[in-house]
Amino acid sequence: MPKLIVPLLFGLLCVAFFAWWFLVARAFDRAIRGLYETNREGWNRFGRPAGFLWWPCNEEKTSFLQSTNTRNGLIFLFLFRRREFLSKIGNPRVTIGGRREH
Repeated sequence: MPKLIVPLLFGLLCVAFFAWWFLVARAFDRAIRGLYETNREGWNRFGRPAGFLWWPCNEEKTSFLQSTNTRNGLIFLFLFRRREFLSKIGNPRVTIGGRREH
């Protein structure tokens, strides 16, 4: 029985982490998609970032490497300085957790 506890706890920790990451990725994608839909010029200025689960339509495609580098830079702002991120992208329409952040 004690030999099963460690792998079970590790598995639960992995499931919890991936569930958290999915929720973060979904919220980030909503913010980037909102920027794309409401402020295309700002989206272009940021390097045309794509989300984790959302990609822009075919006419606006950019290289995978450029989009990934831009997304990686913005995700840290999103995770640790959300208000600064939302003011930087200038999108008052985006909500996080049901409340307006900007």
